[in-house]
Amino acid sequence: MHEINIILSPHFDDAVFSLGGLLAQEGQSSVVSTFFAGTPATAHRTRWDSDCGFASSNQAMRARAKENNQALALLGIPKKNVRNYSYLDRQYVIYRDRATLTSVEGDIQNLLEEYKGSKVKIFGPGLDMHPDHELVRSALLSVFRQHQQRDVAFFLFQDLPYSYWFLRNAAQGISAGWDYGLLKSEIAHRTCSVETQIISLSDKDIEIKTKSAKQYASQIKPLGADLLPSLAQFAAGQARSLRIAAEYCEVVYRLVK
Repeated sequence: MHEINIILSPHFDDAVFSLGGLLAQEGQSSVVSTFFAGTPATAHRTRWDSDCGFASSNQAMRARAKENNQALALLGIPKKNVRNYSYLDRQYVIYRDRATLTSVEGDIQNLLEEYKGSKVKIFGPGLDMHPDHELVRSALLSVFRQHQQRDVAFFLFQDLPYSYWFLRNAAQGISAGWDYGLLKSEIAHRTCSVETQIISLSDKDIEIKTKSAKQYASQIKPLGADLLPSLAQFAAGQARSLRIAAEYCEVVYRLVK
């Protein structure tokens, strides 16, 4: 049976920051679906656009789509497996009603229907620290609760860089280091039961992930120069915490009914 990974990425960059190691290993059999990839009908400029060095929302979204294509190409993801949806990023929306959530749920269901007959692993953001991430997370959980197909496994991923920031803040004043169990508890909050699954990564996987993540130059600029090193540091710290043989790892949480 053919196997496929479907990564639900709220924005351009979330899939690579969070699961770039998995994609480095299995890019050819992966689909990356970015939901908030739409361009406002009327061009304007938000503070985030300005911080990223863009003159308008139109320029920003064109550049970000190009960055995404470059990043995913480095991971070996076929062009046909790069899916961009036209929902607007929260920074461009004054009000969002439940219809958007329902529509995203439908898109996820359509993706699963498209790959019906394959063995599917579908991954969504684990944290709700950004409204767009919260929406995609809620949509995935809703689909999971309704879904009956046995050949589909649902996962929440460690939403980077939010997971990094969460643990960094939680560890302030704690000399013993980061408690990755806190992150699991936060991600599992308001979900069904979860099972931890480890994705062991090699030096080469981390190298490819970092090179791919580097393509999102416009986003790295305002997020800080420590973003790229933090991806490897996070993966290495977690591998040590879990006491696995690999030097690096990514962790995902399988949803269990």
